[in-house]
Amino acid sequence: MPYFDPTNEEHLKLLPTDMREASDLTNVAAEAEADVIQYFTSEDPPTSSLDYVELQDDDGYGIGRYVCLRGYATDPTEAETFLQTAMRREIAGVIRWRLKQREKDPLIASESSGEFKGRTFRNDAEQPFPPGFGRWLRPFDTRRPLESI
Repeated sequence: MPYFDPTNEEHLKLLPTDMREASDLTNVAAEAEADVIQYFTSEDPPTSSLDYVELQDDDGYGIGRYVCLRGYATDPTEAETFLQTAMRREIAGVIRWRLKQREKDPLIASESSGEFKGRTFRNDAEQPFPPGFGRWLRPFDTRRPLESI
C-alpha cells in the first residue's frame, strides 16, 4: 500500500483538479514516492534505533539502507499519522512538479517575441524535486547533519 494512493479521493485532493485525471498519474505517483523515500534513505543509521527503519529484501533480511524519518513504517497504515500526512503532501508536491515538467519545456522560464527573440532558462528546470522540497518532512528527518569546516 502506498503513502500516496492515486485512487484515493482524499489523497487526490492534494493535487490540482486538472492533474487528478492525468493518464500516467499512477506511474508518476509511484516514482515520486520511491524518490521521496530514497531521498531520506541513508547507509548510516541515526544513533537511536527509534529514528530509522531498515529496509528489507523480499525474505525479510535487512539490506543496510535506512529510512531516516521518525515515525516511518514500510506499511503506511502503521506509520505515525502526522508522518503519513506529511509524506502525502511531500509526494503530491513532487507529482505536481513532475507533471508540470512534462507539460511544457521545463528549461524555458520565459520567452519573448517580436523583433528580438530570446529565452531565459530556469536554474532548477531539471531538478527532480520542486523548490522548497522537504519542508513537510523536515520535522521527521533524523539524518545526521552534513559536517563542514
